Amino acid sequence: MARRHCFSYWLLVCWLVVTVAEVETGFHHVSQDGLDLLTS
Repeated sequence: MARRHCFSYWLLVCWLVVTVAEVETGFHHVSQDGLDLLTS
């Protein structure tokens, strides 16, 4: 039971890290496109 709980906890942590990383890169791409539009 404890091991299963620990595994699901790590799964959640990994999912959060991936989600945050995708959001960060997504926002970076969006802001980069916005800058290109403003400067062109």
